[in-house]
Amino acid sequence: MQHDGLVGNEFDIYGALPQNVVKIAYSFWSAMIGPPVTPFPDPDFAVTASGAAKPSAAAAAANDHPDEDPVPSHAFRASSVLDVRGLGISSTLATLTPVDAITLSVSHGESLGLVGTVAAGAISVALAIAGRLPEGASVATGSILVEGIELVGLKRRPAARLLGTAIGYLPADPLSGFDRSRSVRNQLAGALRKRIGVTPDVARRHIVDLLDLVGVVDPAARARQYPQDLDPVVLHRVVLAAVLSGDPALVIAVSPGTGLEPDARAAHAILLRDVWHAKEFALLVASTDFEIVAETCDRVAVLEAGRIARHGSVAEILDAGYGVKSARSARSARSAASIASASSSTASSGLAVAD
Repeated sequence: MQHDGLVGNEFDIYGALPQNVVKIAYSFWSAMIGPPVTPFPDPDFAVTASGAAKPSAAAAAANDHPDEDPVPSHAFRASSVLDVRGLGISSTLATLTPVDAITLSVSHGESLGLVGTVAAGAISVALAIAGRLPEGASVATGSILVEGIELVGLKRRPAARLLGTAIGYLPADPLSGFDRSRSVRNQLAGALRKRIGVTPDVARRHIVDLLDLVGVVDPAARARQYPQDLDPVVLHRVVLAAVLSGDPALVIAVSPGTGLEPDARAAHAILLRDVWHAKEFALLVASTDFEIVAETCDRVAVLEAGRIARHGSVAEILDAGYGVKSARSARSARSAASIASASSSTASSGLAVAD
C-alpha cells in the first residue's frame, strides 16, 4: 500500500533505462521466444486500436525533444496491475471527450480516482481501459497493460475473456449488463459456471453468498428476482456481487451509485471502498463527483480538457483547493449517517469478508 503508482508525467525507474539497452533486450527477447507484448514492447512502435503498427507518439516526442524522457516507458511495466502510457483517445461524439497523453498506474491494493467536469475526459479514460468505448470513439495512441497484457489492438475474443475475470467493470447504468428476461440468479450463476466450471448448485450458492457479502437483505429471494424489479440500491449491490464473482485483479467503476439518492450514493461508495480494502484488488474510479472519488480512493488525478492537470493524495488535492466544497466535512459526517439511511431498505454496509 506504500507504492505511489504512476500518474501524469512521472516515470518508474525502468523508464530511465538507455534506449540502446532496451533495444538490445528487445532483440534478445524476440530472438529467443518471438516478438513480445510485455515486458519489452518495441521501443519504436505502438499498436493502434485497429491492430496496425505505426510509429509511437513516444518515438515522435523523443525526436522532437531529445533531452526529455520518452512516453511511454519501454521496460519492465508488468509490476502494476494497470499501467497506462501516453494514452490518446479520439472521439467524434459530443458526449465523450477526447484525451491526450494520459499516463497512470495502479498496483494490487491501490486505488486511483479520476475526476473532473463532464468535459474533462475522466470517463473517457475509464471506458477505454475497460474496453467500453462506444462507436465513434477509439484509442488513437499509447498503451494499456492489465496484468502484463496489452489491451490496445487486442482481438475481440481474448479481450472478452479478460473482461469479467482480470477486469471487473461497474457501469454507470447497473441494468446495462443484464438480460431482463432472466433472473439475477440464472444470469450470475450461468456466467460463474462458464468461467470456473462448477456445478449449478455450487454456482447458485456462491452467488447467494456474494449477495450476502455486499449487504443484500434476503439474498436468496433477491437472486430469484428479475434485475429490473430490484430496488435501485439492491441493483447496484447485485452488480458489485457479479463483478466480485470473477475475482478480478482490477475493478473499474464509472460514476458509481448513479441514480441513487445522495445518502444512498455515499453509502454505495463506502461499500465499494470496504470491499476494495478487504479484497485488495486494484481500483480505478472515474466520476464527476469529487466527494465520491474522495470516499473510495487514496489517490486522485484531476483531469482538465483531456489531460491530467494535477494528482496526489486526497488530502493534497483538497489542500490545493480542488473539491473543497463540502468534501472535508462530507468524509467524516456521512460515514455513519449515510450508511444508516441507505441500509434501512437493504442492509448495513459493514463487511466481514473472508476470502
